[in-house]
Amino acid sequence: MSLEIDIQTAYEEQEDVETAAREIESLIRSIDGAARLMPARVYGKPIDRDAIAKSLTLRGLIAQKDRHLAAYLGISIDTRKAETTCCTLNPPGHGQSNQRDNKNAHCCS
Repeated sequence: MSLEIDIQTAYEEQEDVETAAREIESLIRSIDGAARLMPARVYGKPIDRDAIAKSLTLRGLIAQKDRHLAAYLGISIDTRKAETTCCTLNPPGHGQSNQRDNKNAHCCS
């Protein structure tokens, strides 16, 4: 009888992991450009936080769009500090006025 309980418990744990992983994947996929960067995942296994952290593009997208999710995944970056640095280096009204040439123009407007 204990084998049946162990099997049922293992199944329920796997389903809980799968449900949590799908919820996190759904949040990440809702961020523009992030879906194509998601690492592959085996059914019943958690998302690979290390793979997400190593993908600088995916990490940056998540950190910029959902700070809470980034904190949950352990991949937070200080976007406020980056914006402050941007505005210090490129103050509003200074430098090139052409949006195409001034890649950081959006953070100071």
